[in-house]
Amino acid sequence: MKKLYYILIIGIIALLVITCTKRPLPDVYHQSDTPVNPVTPNDTITKATVVTGDVTDITMTSVLVSGTVTDDGGDTLTERGVCWSLSQNSNIDGNHASNGTGVGNYTVNITELSSDTMYYVRAYATNTAGTSYGEEVSFRTLNEPTKPVVTTGEVTDITTTTVKISGSVVSDGGATVTEFGVCWSHMANPSISSSHIQSSGNNMSDFTVNVSGLTANVKYYARAYAKNSVGVGYGNIVTFVTNTEVSVPTVTTNDVTGITQTTAVCGGTVVSNGGADITAKGVCWSTDQNPTISDEHTSNGEGNGAFTSSLTNLSPNTTYYVRAYATNSEGTAYGSQVSFVTKSYSAPTVITHSISNITETSALCGGNVTDNGGMTVTSRGVCWSTSQNPTINDSHTSDGSGLGTFTSDITGLSPNTTYYVRAYATNSAGTGYGTQKTFTTSGGGTVPTGAIDGQFSVSATQQVYFSKGNLRYQASTDTWKFADNQYDIVGESNSYMSSSYSGWIDLFGCGTSGYNHGAVCYQPWSTSTNNSDYYAYGSPTYNLYDQTGKADWGYNQISNGGNTENQWRTLKNAEWIYVFNTRNTNSGIRFAKAVVNGINGVILLPDDWNSSYYGLNNTNSGDSSFNSNVISSSQWTSNLEAHGAVFLPAGGWRGGSSAYDNGVCYYWSSSRSNNDCLYGVYIPDDQFYPSDSGCDRMDGRSVRLVKDAN
Repeated sequence: MKKLYYILIIGIIALLVITCTKRPLPDVYHQSDTPVNPVTPNDTITKATVVTGDVTDITMTSVLVSGTVTDDGGDTLTERGVCWSLSQNSNIDGNHASNGTGVGNYTVNITELSSDTMYYVRAYATNTAGTSYGEEVSFRTLNEPTKPVVTTGEVTDITTTTVKISGSVVSDGGATVTEFGVCWSHMANPSISSSHIQSSGNNMSDFTVNVSGLTANVKYYARAYAKNSVGVGYGNIVTFVTNTEVSVPTVTTNDVTGITQTTAVCGGTVVSNGGADITAKGVCWSTDQNPTISDEHTSNGEGNGAFTSSLTNLSPNTTYYVRAYATNSEGTAYGSQVSFVTKSYSAPTVITHSISNITETSALCGGNVTDNGGMTVTSRGVCWSTSQNPTINDSHTSDGSGLGTFTSDITGLSPNTTYYVRAYATNSAGTGYGTQKTFTTSGGGTVPTGAIDGQFSVSATQQVYFSKGNLRYQASTDTWKFADNQYDIVGESNSYMSSSYSGWIDLFGCGTSGYNHGAVCYQPWSTSTNNSDYYAYGSPTYNLYDQTGKADWGYNQISNGGNTENQWRTLKNAEWIYVFNTRNTNSGIRFAKAVVNGINGVILLPDDWNSSYYGLNNTNSGDSSFNSNVISSSQWTSNLEAHGAVFLPAGGWRGGSSAYDNGVCYYWSSSRSNNDCLYGVYIPDDQFYPSDSGCDRMDGRSVRLVKDAN
């Protein structure tokens, strides 16, 4: 036994010697010298790479967050998960939760969160190199749910036992609405414990329920409701009273309008449905009194309210009786009776338009057929004659058919001849005529001495020639003349005016024609600053053209304008307005602001102006600038003046003995405005006053004379 013990001891010692013997390192290469997973001192372990994924299934206290470890950094992961915080840059030192190890996708369900709170979360992964984090995302937990928010809408279609009530669920309170509808009671504050009806529709935002089983003539309280897991939310309370017991409707009859030979318009209003639905309404009529729906009648739908009815197939010149009607389940009720008489067939009604564009041999007129007399208008136009009340047996135009306006060209006229014109329209009942208009063609075509060769309408029946330049006066020789060029002005040299001044002046006080017509100041060189010194004929009530007419500068002999007294005149205020704003021209252009040969002013185009002569900018625009058109003297002479254009240069103005060349147009009219003023033309840059009522009589202004063309 002892010997066996020694043998065992020796064996154990030998085994320890063998295991502690130093062994050589294994060969990491195969015979092919290809390395198999060599481990060298240069291999390093890095932090893992992790990506924060989606945040889903957010509730008041929980959320589901996903992550993905895309690289373990060369080392086994010891932990992966998500961390979260109320502030940014959350980490595993704070709130965190793990889910497994290794590369790949994972999700973490975070619980025990606070409601309606912003959180910051990111994925993480840990190996021996440390902990790495994904990008940070944020989310807000849901708020605690409340009862739904509801509004009660309109109460409509009230009968004795039924009504329609609408409502709207404004908010579900953060929880699913399981039921919505309307509740009602004859007591205040109805609830779903009282009578109620659930909406059968799916549109919570706008629903209507049909309430039935009500009692007639009872006041009810109602409100919309909606229910979720928190409880029941109610809308505002509305009240209504059911109708009394059913009776026939109440209806009123309208007046009859739009009466023609065969038609008329009537109608009515269903004031009350009598407690039952209106199934028919309209009007009935007959040539006998108290018509019913057994007679001719219209059908204008159902329901309460107003309606309009068209009565047709009537006979001309016939008396009819009309009543509105309305029908419900109790019967038919009628409104009061009204009567009317249809029109007889007659000739058309036509209006004669004003006459314009008057020349030696032609004019422009037209009319408007406003009523066809009950039958189709087969022809229309204007007729004219040198005798009054012309008819279609005289000269006439044919300008189409039917209602509406038309334009007529009157041609083949004789110069300097008075004509009478009427519009006409014809139907099968006869021919109707408009009011008579009269005009006189321009005379023989001879341009007066000193005038521009262009005619301008100053009224519907009158045309004039403008002088070839502004009026001038030389005191030393007592001579009146027109400026040599339309753009010529004296300017500030008007300050030198006197009874012996040898220069020319072109700014004159009111009525300073040189004739002693009764004013204190009547001489052209007058410089008084008292308006009362310039009263025409000694009175503030007179126009320049009143009395003898000698207060008008045009009464003078104009040396280069025929040199005969009483041949020229100054335009009246109404004529200036007509020239600028009213007259018709062939081109549609009446005036344009311009700078001609360096002088500001306004160009007036004659009635027969053709736009091909010269292209102007901003035509008929008083608010435009003078610089809208810049024209040289040669362009003016060849392209505009040669075709009858007139230029009103801005000659400035004079106060007392001081003249101001300020580039603004000031021109006199011959019409008084008030005791201190005459009307005049005032046209500064970017503005336009063809009828200025504030022209002081004492001011010196430009004068442009005209001569009647017919």
